[in-house]
Amino acid sequence: MTLGAGAALAVEPVSSIPVALRAGPIEDSVPAAACPDSATPCTWERVYGTSADDKAYGVVPLPGGDFLAAGNTRPNNGANYDAWLMRVSPAGTLLWEEGFGGGGADEFHDIALLPSGTVVAAGHTRSTGAGGSDGWIIRTDAQGRMINERVLGGPGDDRIRSVASLADGGYLLVGESASESRGGDDLWVLRAGSDGEILWQRRFGGAGDDRGYDVIALSDGGMAIAGQSWIGPQRGYDLWILRLDPDGSLLWERTLDTDRFEMATALVETPAGDLAIIGTVGVNGTLSDDLWAATLSADGDLLWSARHGGMGRDTGWGLDVTPGGDLLIAAITWSGGAVAGDAWILSLDPSGKKLWERRFGGRYWDRPTGILALETGMIVVGHTSSKGFGFEDAWLLKLDHDGRIQKVAP
Repeated sequence: MTLGAGAALAVEPVSSIPVALRAGPIEDSVPAAACPDSATPCTWERVYGTSADDKAYGVVPLPGGDFLAAGNTRPNNGANYDAWLMRVSPAGTLLWEEGFGGGGADEFHDIALLPSGTVVAAGHTRSTGAGGSDGWIIRTDAQGRMINERVLGGPGDDRIRSVASLADGGYLLVGESASESRGGDDLWVLRAGSDGEILWQRRFGGAGDDRGYDVIALSDGGMAIAGQSWIGPQRGYDLWILRLDPDGSLLWERTLDTDRFEMATALVETPAGDLAIIGTVGVNGTLSDDLWAATLSADGDLLWSARHGGMGRDTGWGLDVTPGGDLLIAAITWSGGAVAGDAWILSLDPSGKKLWERRFGGRYWDRPTGILALETGMIVVGHTSSKGFGFEDAWLLKLDHDGRIQKVAP
């Protein structure tokens, strides 16, 4: 199967969306845990939110140890979401938060830090644009002060789901576009320069819905994308991996098909130059899905693959790699007694062997959306309904190298 690139969408700069600040400060909860024999918090769990719905989807570490997270919030229990940035200290204490948006639903799905120190938050907006939802990019400084914004798209629904920083100061974007598509959504990838101007954009897809969930910059200057492609009523959705050159031309693509639903949700380049991928694949003859992990060579050859999960639905959403090549995975699981989905954090060695796994959550929905490897361990981002202030709240967990929250020393 080869899916081609279509004509480009119009790219329109817009600067009319007002900044919508919440009345009053956001709260946080769940105290940080101190390292043994130390009063300095090094592992912790924090929940941030209001009495309404608040979600976090992406997080980046900042110089000095702070973290910047992006998502959405429903200010003053309103009908629509505003996009949302918040900065927390190394101990997880909230330092500030900012809302962005207008009268429609506005969301950030990912965030990246550029070499210049500029922050890029990306998602979609319904407050302005060409029609439906439009791709939306806001560039800010590290204090959340807006530098500029772009609204991208056409008359259909267009969304950006992932942003990746480039060494030249620019960035990559991926999502899906229903504007000028061959049918349904097309996978949509864009490259921007250091000034935020769009250098090129490409669309890949067929007659059905084709989506991109994650994009990464590769060491050779190219890029790789994780997503899914609609093949037809007999096969449904296939897991889909694409590798592009620096100009956005397709080098190769790979799909995985079972009798049920599949999608690739995240990928990362390993220290060996391979591509590690996670997602979900259906279990034939059941209503269950398994977490799927695999490594492809730089040429797209399958090196290994593995399924993990139980009798419920198990889906990976976040992936990173340690300097030693171990994979860190953040997933949601309905297996093993989970009532409404628990956070499931696990690590695989470079050959795919499971090293350890941890579960976090409570009575209700607990979903991780991303994970980052740090020198001191890892940070997990997501949202939870099991604890906090409203129906859903943003959720950050700072874990040690073994995926644990260390207990406070006596």
